[in-house]
Amino acid sequence: MLAERNYGTSAGGKRPAAAFRESLMNSIIYLVGLIVIVMAILSFVGLG
Repeated sequence: MLAERNYGTSAGGKRPAAAFRESLMNSIIYLVGLIVIVMAILSFVGLG
């Protein structure tokens, strides 16, 4: 038999709510990191 695969979750066996919360937190961290990098580049260029 083939093993089941959990698509969209970083760890197997998580509840859907916990997986959604984890992906939401990862998205927020990613967006904050992008904003910080863009602000750093703008301040380096002299536009910020």
